[in-house]
Amino acid sequence: MFPAFLDGSRGRGERSQMGKLSRDSGARGERQVRDLFKAAGYDAERGCQHDGRTGHADVEGVPYLHIESKFYATVTPGLIEKAVEQSERDAAAGSAERNEILLPIVVHKQKGSHGWQVSMRLLTLTDLLAVQPFSVNGDLDGIVTMEWDVFIKLFIQYEEWRRQG
Repeated sequence: MFPAFLDGSRGRGERSQMGKLSRDSGARGERQVRDLFKAAGYDAERGCQHDGRTGHADVEGVPYLHIESKFYATVTPGLIEKAVEQSERDAAAGSAERNEILLPIVVHKQKGSHGWQVSMRLLTLTDLLAVQPFSVNGDLDGIVTMEWDVFIKLFIQYEEWRRQG
């Protein structure tokens, strides 16, 4: 049997501490994203995704959206792709549970950066823009990322459009 430090750890205490730091960082990111939506006038709250069921968002209470929040040490395209896939899976489960279509988005920030960004599939963006997908040339599975300020302006316009019918 090898000592614990040979597998890259110093024992269970270090792993538990790293897990706690990661959870704390995630919770802090979720609170910050919640606060961004609250500042924009939405009744946003942290979700209850910790119960182990799919379909629950990190931030809930914003109409039409399934919101995943990510607070990364370093942002990579692969991490964004995985987060978007997670948001899509959970949005599908949440949509079925609520009997409404939820648009999957990922609100993310790299530690040390100043601003939040929002990523989603290009197809989701066409929904937000109320554009028919056939009018867009190219790959609708691609991921698009925008600054928070750009996203929230688009989303407010989308919400108004949805309310009008």
